[in-house]
Amino acid sequence: MKSKLTTSVSSKKLIVSLLLVCSLLVSIFSLNASAATYTVTLAQGDSSNANDCLAFDNWLDQVSSGNNYVRTRVGWTKVNNTAQLVTPRAGATDLINAKNRNVLYWSSHGSSNANGPSLRVDNGAFNVAQTLGVSGSNWQTNSEWRNSTITVAMFAACKTLDNTHGQVKFMARLLRASNLRVITGYHEAAPQSPYDKNIVDAFFGSGSHIGVTDGESIRSSWKLSNEWHNTQTAWAVLCYQSNNNQFYRMPGFPGLTYNAPAANSTVYRYWSQYPNGQIINPAFAQGGDMQGDNTSSLPFVIYASNTGLPVDNATVINLVGDSVKATTVSDSTIFSREMVDADVSLDPIRQFQIANDFIANTIRSESLASAILTESAVIREEIDPEFGLVAGTETVVGMTYAYSNQYNGIRIVGNFIKVGTDVEGIEFFINRWKDVEAPVVSTRNSSVGLSALITQESALSELGASFDEVKSMELVYAPVSDNMYRLCYEIMFFDAPTQYVDSETGKII
Repeated sequence: MKSKLTTSVSSKKLIVSLLLVCSLLVSIFSLNASAATYTVTLAQGDSSNANDCLAFDNWLDQVSSGNNYVRTRVGWTKVNNTAQLVTPRAGATDLINAKNRNVLYWSSHGSSNANGPSLRVDNGAFNVAQTLGVSGSNWQTNSEWRNSTITVAMFAACKTLDNTHGQVKFMARLLRASNLRVITGYHEAAPQSPYDKNIVDAFFGSGSHIGVTDGESIRSSWKLSNEWHNTQTAWAVLCYQSNNNQFYRMPGFPGLTYNAPAANSTVYRYWSQYPNGQIINPAFAQGGDMQGDNTSSLPFVIYASNTGLPVDNATVINLVGDSVKATTVSDSTIFSREMVDADVSLDPIRQFQIANDFIANTIRSESLASAILTESAVIREEIDPEFGLVAGTETVVGMTYAYSNQYNGIRIVGNFIKVGTDVEGIEFFINRWKDVEAPVVSTRNSSVGLSALITQESALSELGASFDEVKSMELVYAPVSDNMYRLCYEIMFFDAPTQYVDSETGKII
């Protein structure tokens, strides 16, 4: 016969075991209860490939907590983890039908005029506002996305959020006449392949980049992924501030969730602005022509070394504040936090001093002494869905300072550091700097003068373009591999993605 002590102990063990089983069952039930299925349309218009759609598709596998995404692929299909274009490509009907999804990612060429943005299809283009029923006075009742499930619309297409002619009001109507929380896009030309794919990777959080997989907002992730891409970027976001919806997260991914904005809430446009077009100067030695006398001794090829920019990361983390993540990914390091909106426009002199003080405290190198500075502002403005921009609401809520590496005065594309500031100080720091090695002197790669380069006319002819279409044209070193740069013409267009033409061969890279 077992003793009372033995029986008591056995009973306690049984109770503990039952409690553990119950606890496990509750945990499993809670996990299943919290899991959700989301839907997405991944649309490919007239672009030459769908690699950015494929990247977006693959990242959705990283959705957290047992959640999952059901994909609708339009204009392309996924075969053995490759993107294959199919016909018909995405068109107007597909844009309308996206209302039945939670998320839309649309990739194509685009344009815009006073009637709003247009998206390109196989045999032409269609107007977004007219297609979705928000072009007329009855837009609130005529909206095709009224009573929809869609909350996020992302357009990797030129000028979808442009306001040159006051047309962004149509996209503001789309927000107000639907359940949309945020629209992302561009106010000028959008990056083309392969950069659009890289931006998608950075948006989600490639490797350890800050992104939506870390709980970062869509606004912040879109901004940072584009700032990471290049020194000159035309990102734009439409969203609300009501109920903190400027911090709205990608459905199913980590981070706080927010209640829907109050009825008739103000719509805000955030966008990157280059004062007077674009300001490029030597960072610490103002003045001078960066492409003047040195053009008589330019190699066609230069190489990146294994030496980066010595940075005191501990100090960076301290100065940026509550950065979500701060780790190195190949040649990049990103530190960031969510941007804090200022009530009144920031003082540009003060913000520049903040950036310079940050550099002095964190970078142990003289490399930046000859860097080329590109300065831009983050503008917030109110958009009225009837009348467009509300005059007097334009507010500078952030400043961005990009310090580009250069060789003999020629800017090296994708080789830079960036410092972003807001009302609370340093908002983000991006380090993509690589030192460059002097090229090996040979008959093929000796110093050349301007007479050895193809002409600007020849470069444009290769693209089938004219000077009337060009916003700016600059001689740069553009990357052709991980560590090689070639001397190219960087041609920025008003209504098309930036192109690079090899200055020796005339080939498009």
